[in-house]
Amino acid sequence: MSNSFVRKKLVHTPPSWVKGGSLFFITINCLKKQESDLANVKIAYQILESVAHYHKFEKWFCRIFLVMPDHLHALLSFPADQGMAATIKAWKSYNAKTLGIQWQRDFFDHRIRNDESWGITYE
Repeated sequence: MSNSFVRKKLVHTPPSWVKGGSLFFITINCLKKQESDLANVKIAYQILESVAHYHKFEKWFCRIFLVMPDHLHALLSFPADQGMAATIKAWKSYNAKTLGIQWQRDFFDHRIRNDESWGITYE
């Protein structure tokens, strides 16, 4: 029996009933977990600059973007005419080329379904 791990291909296409502009919790991992590739202040700053660029040109709408030493977390929404998977793939590719970051294939997404998931409470 082989110990090799085969990674499943994740589907990132929201169902047709999910409206455009929905908010997603996104996690993007570096290829080598447990290494601090993103802890470099210059790299973290440049990552955030590229996030701001995508936001400014409406590739995505960023609510929060958190840089951890070996992965990223974000709350993002995407315009109806922009595919989430294609947008994130292009962003990762840009940062891989310009900053030398090696990313894991794909990413994790979870749609924020209601105010409770988002952490909003009304009184």
